[in-house]
Amino acid sequence: MAYHSRLKQIREERGVKEEEVARVLNTTVEAVRLFEKGKLKMKLHEYIELAKFYNLSLDYIAGLIDTPLRLH
Repeated sequence: MAYHSRLKQIREERGVKEEEVARVLNTTVEAVRLFEKGKLKMKLHEYIELAKFYNLSLDYIAGLIDTPLRLH
């Protein structure tokens, strides 16, 4: 799965609003939408913040593996 599709899938499955992700990443809602469409690339520190927020591995969030692995 493409990383941008995974970003949206995780957010929607968890019932998290774009505004909350924007707050976690210290960015705008528009940037979150662009991340989820694959039109703007996330920086490593943003992936790390999402991994901590969702308690999921970076590999899963980035779409490198299909099995969600928890951090703790």
